[in-house]
Amino acid sequence: MVACSSDPGDADTNETADTDESSAWVLVTDEPGWSGRLGHASVVFDGRMWVLGGFDSEHLNDVWSSVDGDVWVEETAAAPWGPREQHAALVFGERIWVLGGSRGADGSYGDAWSSPDGVIWTQEAAPSWSARMAHCAVVHQGEMWLYGGLEITGTNTNETWRSDDGMAWTRAGSPTWSSRNGHACVVVGGEVVISGGFTGPGGEFHDVWASTDGETWTERASEPEWEERFDHSMVAHGGEIVLLGGSVQEEGHFRDVWTSGDGGETWHQEADATWSERYGHTSVDFQDLVWVLGGPGNDEVWALDPAAW
Repeated sequence: MVACSSDPGDADTNETADTDESSAWVLVTDEPGWSGRLGHASVVFDGRMWVLGGFDSEHLNDVWSSVDGDVWVEETAAAPWGPREQHAALVFGERIWVLGGSRGADGSYGDAWSSPDGVIWTQEAAPSWSARMAHCAVVHQGEMWLYGGLEITGTNTNETWRSDDGMAWTRAGSPTWSSRNGHACVVVGGEVVISGGFTGPGGEFHDVWASTDGETWTERASEPEWEERFDHSMVAHGGEIVLLGGSVQEEGHFRDVWTSGDGGETWHQEADATWSERYGHTSVDFQDLVWVLGGPGNDEVWALDPAAW
């Protein structure tokens, strides 16, 4: 969503969440070294979790990694890709990739950077897609795929772009899902699945779409069991989709957790998380656990063993 660069102190994340002693969630650390932030990106690479950039009281371009979620190492305080939030990151070709993002009042990026180690970064050839933020990206069928987002012109898009090398990008297909930003996407069961998103005031999405080839789409659920939302996270774990948190303008932020074992057609609500309401966080699957990292003004690192549900 465009408004994600607001002061983190304005977000309703400082109140303590109700504690359920039977909760499967564990607070691994609330002192990871990196500042509380939203709009960052996270990946799993080289046996570590990574946190890249984001926004606290300013835009960030630091890079952090951890082998256990507790102790974090600052790999660089200032990556050459410049301070940004609401960018996409993925792992492809044994490299971490950072794609696009926002620099606030200074506009958005339309660039692609890659690194073999999170420290040394190379700016790749300028992509064919326009500068944008709040898009999502995945690796599917041996290619990188980038979906939707808010263009630098202020226009939401549903464009799909693909690349097998990160340098040459080709526009693919004409998606049947509406233009949006702040949506989430994940690959599970050989399909790309997209959920939710934002298109303007009162314009949160409440849908799930799936594609086997990355460009031809089927609406998997038009009204899933969870409420409309944006700036949520999704992660694939053990063949299931896990959807976590997010925001809706009229009702605030969520700390709910939903799972789907049929590619997003039906959803089951798990117990509310122990962590507080949040949006703009990230989630990864690492060491057979689901992890939640950050959120507005929040530097907590939480882990869950879904087997405990």
